Amino acid sequence: MPKDHADELKGKITELREIMDGFGEAKRDLNQVLKFIHQPGWTTPAEFALVEAVLSAEKKYALATLQLNKAFVSAASRVELNPQPLPP
Repeated sequence: MPKDHADELKGKITELREIMDGFGEAKRDLNQVLKFIHQPGWTTPAEFALVEAVLSAEKKYALATLQLNKAFVSAASRVELNPQPLPP
């Protein structure tokens, strides 16, 4: 693989890793929401439906992201080096 291709992939992997670091921040945010939901009158039935829909979608995306990341790492570890033959 040309060096510029490796550098491009490195940049994209680094960017994704930085984005995934945000999951720790999301965990702290959700802990904050756990405090809000116990306050009397916090939500109406309509707001409950909206919050429930958002939580359901976020859960699906988070699980899919984790599953895809595991599959990517597993596949990447199985890629075999295939050196090009040297010219005569």
